Amino acid sequence: MSRPLTSVATATVSLLLLAAGMLLLGACSDTSGGSADRASQRIAEVNGDEISVHLLNQWIGQQAALAGGPPAAAELDRISRAGLERLIEQELLVQQAQAAKLDRDPQVLQALALARREVLARAYAQRLAASATPPQEAELRAWYDARPLLFARRQLFELRETLLPTTPEQFESLRVLLAGGATLVQIGDWMRAQKLPSQGSRSVQPAEGLPAAWLEPLSKMRDGQALLLGTAGAARIVVRASATDAPLAFEAVRPAIEQRLMAERRRDAVATAITTLRRDARVAYHGRFAQAASAPADAASASVSAAAPGLAAAPASAIAAAPLPATSPTASAPAAAVARGMAGLR
Repeated sequence: MSRPLTSVATATVSLLLLAAGMLLLGACSDTSGGSADRASQRIAEVNGDEISVHLLNQWIGQQAALAGGPPAAAELDRISRAGLERLIEQELLVQQAQAAKLDRDPQVLQALALARREVLARAYAQRLAASATPPQEAELRAWYDARPLLFARRQLFELRETLLPTTPEQFESLRVLLAGGATLVQIGDWMRAQKLPSQGSRSVQPAEGLPAAWLEPLSKMRDGQALLLGTAGAARIVVRASATDAPLAFEAVRPAIEQRLMAERRRDAVATAITTLRRDARVAYHGRFAQAASAPADAASASVSAAAPGLAAAPASAIAAAPLPATSPTASAPAAAVARGMAGLR
């Protein structure tokens, strides 16, 4: 049996895992150049062990991936210095771990082996993603034209929302009342007659900031009309107080649409490759996992996220990473809010 890790060793495992991707790939890129080349790449030494500019660049790249984008140019120097200090502290702990022979501990070896697998799988997935071809101009325009309520006919909605608890009978009564075209005064009278506690709020939402189920009904309603949502236990009345046109021209959103479609193609390239690899591979399940052989598709789809976490999530965040300008002077939502809302588009 392997000996249990001490608290210090556990912390070291976490640090080794954090740095594993950079250390493994950094080792592969450490060519046998001359001493002058190595000196130009060396940015620090810790007890005689070098920290190279390549390792720092990989650390910065890892942080950029976690943050969803590269750092601003004005922040690069500060981030580089902070990263170097982080790598120095990391190197000190790694040296102590090696002195304590933790690099021979079975649990540490298993953690490093797992990290190596993840780094290699991610590297190959990223190579597959890089093979995706950019969308054509006609595809970008078609994607834009297929969503008029979000672009050419985009609106900003002033909404008044009311949340109230209802019994099934009250919910049905409220549904019939609204279906009959009840006015706001009639709805208020009904609520007072039922003696229902309620919570109200008012907000201005861009089209892309609304749930998909709300957008089309709200766009067809007249000002003052209400939409009933929720369930019998918790009803939500959404009143369209006003709507202001705030279209987004194709030229304004083209870069964001291209980024989104490109992210989808990268994800699809990885998913297609994994499907092909699973089809051609000899996979045998044993023991209690033998039952899993009947559902390889679920595992295949999950492996896209495992092999390349950023790729699987990219379509949902691609447009969020590229802020869209609000082209209407009446737009009250900033461009960043528009971009966040568009992250959930399908």
